[in-house]
Amino acid sequence: GKSSKGVIVKEKDADGKKIFRFEDRKRYDVIECEKPIVPETDYETAMFEGGSRIKILVASSNIGNASVQELDSWVPKNAPHTDIVVFGLQESTYKATISEVDDEVNEATVALLNAELAFDDEQAEQGTAENAEKASTYAAAESKGGGGGGDYFEDDDDEDDEDEKPAKHTHEEKLSGSRHLLLAIQRQLGDDFVLLERVMRGQMRIRVYIRKSLAAKVKNVEIGAENTGLGHVYANKGGQGVKFELANTSIVFVNSHLAAHESAAKCNKRNSNVREIFGGLRFGNKLYDMTQFDHVIWCGDLNYRIEPPQSLSKAAAMKKVKAMIEKDDFDGLWEMDELQREMKAGRAYANFNTARTNFKPTFKVERSVATNYNPKRIPSYCDRVIWKSLKHLQNNLQCHAFNGCHAFATSDHKPIIARFAITPTPKVNICEWPSFNGKGFDFFPQLKFFELRARDLEAMDEGVTLQKIESKQESFMSAQVLNKNDDQNDDQDDNSTIASTSTTGTNKRSSKTGNVEKRSSKASTPKKNKGWTIGAAKSDPYCSIHTYPIELKAASTDVKTETVMQALSPVFETEPILSLRVANGEQLRNASFKISVIDYDALNSDDVIGSAEFTFQELLEGQDDDGIFMFERDVVFKGNVRGIICGKIEVNIPDFIKGNFPHKSRCIEDKTLTITARPASCCVVS
Repeated sequence: GKSSKGVIVKEKDADGKKIFRFEDRKRYDVIECEKPIVPETDYETAMFEGGSRIKILVASSNIGNASVQELDSWVPKNAPHTDIVVFGLQESTYKATISEVDDEVNEATVALLNAELAFDDEQAEQGTAENAEKASTYAAAESKGGGGGGDYFEDDDDEDDEDEKPAKHTHEEKLSGSRHLLLAIQRQLGDDFVLLERVMRGQMRIRVYIRKSLAAKVKNVEIGAENTGLGHVYANKGGQGVKFELANTSIVFVNSHLAAHESAAKCNKRNSNVREIFGGLRFGNKLYDMTQFDHVIWCGDLNYRIEPPQSLSKAAAMKKVKAMIEKDDFDGLWEMDELQREMKAGRAYANFNTARTNFKPTFKVERSVATNYNPKRIPSYCDRVIWKSLKHLQNNLQCHAFNGCHAFATSDHKPIIARFAITPTPKVNICEWPSFNGKGFDFFPQLKFFELRARDLEAMDEGVTLQKIESKQESFMSAQVLNKNDDQNDDQDDNSTIASTSTTGTNKRSSKTGNVEKRSSKASTPKKNKGWTIGAAKSDPYCSIHTYPIELKAASTDVKTETVMQALSPVFETEPILSLRVANGEQLRNASFKISVIDYDALNSDDVIGSAEFTFQELLEGQDDDGIFMFERDVVFKGNVRGIICGKIEVNIPDFIKGNFPHKSRCIEDKTLTITARPASCCVVS
């Protein structure tokens, strides 16, 4: 059978009994938007008007360092039925004309503009300091021969491409352009919108506006920026982010300008830019990337191109693409879209969603109202909006519109606009004391993880290490669960050693019966040391399990496995138990959890290799008759697939789909809990 995000593979074991394996390897979703931008009367009521959902307008444009003459062809006047408007701007530095600078504005607006211009100066100074620090880091890596600087002195811009060269203006000229641009945006939105937060680096800006009536309800605001341009430090390329919470919902907005030009090498550089931006925009728990929050919406000039068949000459490719544009063959153009190819391969924005481009390419065009393409460049969908939600909240964010604004005339890019609606994140009722049907117990509903193993992990350590040569590790997983290529992957880790064994679980559950059984003597026999060898450093991985919301996890300590030293395809022997503070089974609809594979570092902070995300609903739907859920899926970090994890989960939670609790008897007392006294009133789990 199929689920919304994977495939349930039905097989039979040696005794002929059915077993299941849930494979979730789909790395992106394509969304068909409901309709294009339509008159305001067709829009659903926004939250500020009493509606139930947060209505968002995302407007992104590479404005080509040219004066913006009008915004009506891009952003609806006063942004009707909208709670939040996000502007992502690239190449947004220009000199305004005297008439534009001398526009009459009221005293309050003058004060606002002065504050804004002062902020621009402050951001420029902060960016300069960040550049200096980052440059020294890359220079140190270069001097050690570690390759950390890579193409440190390489510039994105071709010498014959004047449109993409950084604009050279005096400080006063830049201020005049900023004053004109900010005033134009505020006039377009009207007085009912206020600036929530903004970030500026070089020619890139993100500006988040919100209705006045909602501004006081926003909390936990964070901002950040990461430059990825010349030398990995300058702000001709990079990303800026704003994170905040509204109506119990955490949202991250990102604007970025990635590496330019056509070629496989430039595509790889764009992918590298994405990872660098992920690494630099660390909000909340700094160990994890921005996908720890409910929703991420990312816009900008991502610069991914249309790639015709390589067998065609440049002239033939240009002719083919332009003929498809004239026929409105958007499906054919989509098949050649570089971004969705990279997403599907897991090389960039893995697990993100993208809307179909059912309009003409936005780049590279003449600066006119018409859409006429530059004869030197293959037209492409460089300007995009993508997004990702926590797995249990995927249906809470919907993209209703995504369009190119082809009447906009001042740039060699046409702007884009997207409309989103977010259903606020439901609160999960957290239970402080385990209780079923009014009777106290020493356990909460639980998940037990066993036979966990990973393969093809990314090497996080550098240099070489002294490693033991050992006999091959015995696999605890059934042949039906493992990939056919596992024997090859296991050979990579014949020299793995295990350290720091945890005590969160010692017995193994049978995949056939769910009963506890002792490990076989073959599996528990220590591996024989065959000697020592020098090898390339790998990783020291362990698994850590965390919930969303974080309060759902009952244990005050980390729920994790032991660390397997110097391994890229480790087998974990520990069987962690995740206890859940749910008030009732229905609460688990509004929650999810992740298994993160983390690299242990004795001298510095640990580093995430990648995470795999699960919902409780998919466990209930995908478990076998004995309540065992078997899985195999990618581990992802910074939008990049960095390995695979597989294993089994004993599903000992209330079944909110069928309304029962079939495996309550398998729950055990969790020694990691810190509850010392039962409160006067406690919840009931049914």
